[in-house]
Amino acid sequence: MNDTQLKLILLAVIAPLLILIVELKGRKDEKAADRPVATWKLRVPLYVFAFSLVVLLILNPRAEWPLVVAGAVFSAGVVVLLFLGFVFLSYRISTGNKVLAEAQALYDEGRLDDAVALLRTKADEFAAKNNVFAAAALFNIARYETNRGNFEIALDALQRAGNHHDLGTAAIGLRAEIVREQGDPEACLRMLRDAGERFPKSVHLHTELAKAHWALRDAPAASTALDRAEELLRTERSVDVADKQSYREESIRPLRQQIADAEGSMNV
Repeated sequence: MNDTQLKLILLAVIAPLLILIVELKGRKDEKAADRPVATWKLRVPLYVFAFSLVVLLILNPRAEWPLVVAGAVFSAGVVVLLFLGFVFLSYRISTGNKVLAEAQALYDEGRLDDAVALLRTKADEFAAKNNVFAAAALFNIARYETNRGNFEIALDALQRAGNHHDLGTAAIGLRAEIVREQGDPEACLRMLRDAGERFPKSVHLHTELAKAHWALRDAPAASTALDRAEELLRTERSVDVADKQSYREESIRPLRQQIADAEGSMNV
């Protein structure tokens, strides 16, 4: 067996073996949701390593062993650098998510002042490192303050969040909710209709539109908007809500029940 044949055999064994390792590792990580490095971030550098060997040996199967080893070492170096970069990025992401989750837990416990204080502190820290998480922290402050009726504070936090990062339909929906809660459902309705022309497949905006219609006691229009929101949840692969089932249970179903209850009492 000559060198070329040996290298091609190694190619046939090493590349599939590395890919198999990546897939098995990926499946294991998918079952362990608390892993700090997302599955795809581990797959990418290992695929780079495997396929770099493939390219090297296909382009030059007669390459001398030192060149093969040098190529493998170079690929391994790329893998290490990519992996360390992904670990660093994942650590920052996991830290931001942890802060948001901690604030939400405080809010759920009724410790609203503590939740807002935590987010205000972290928003300033995030602003120097990660605009996305700074915006998320300020958006949650706006959401919490809206829920306890501090609309001016909420609008200020929402404005500052937008200065860090465009929050899209979430920011539009919250701003419309504030307008509605301030006692102007007609203005809220106009705002949402205008936004709906720009974001026709927004589940969140259709739900807010239903709330605006219901504030005006227009049950048919509210039901139609909810129907459209549920249709989008069923038919669209990617929507502007994090968890489709939770959103149905927490946002759509209670509003449907309110409408049904009100219509039922009117018919009695």
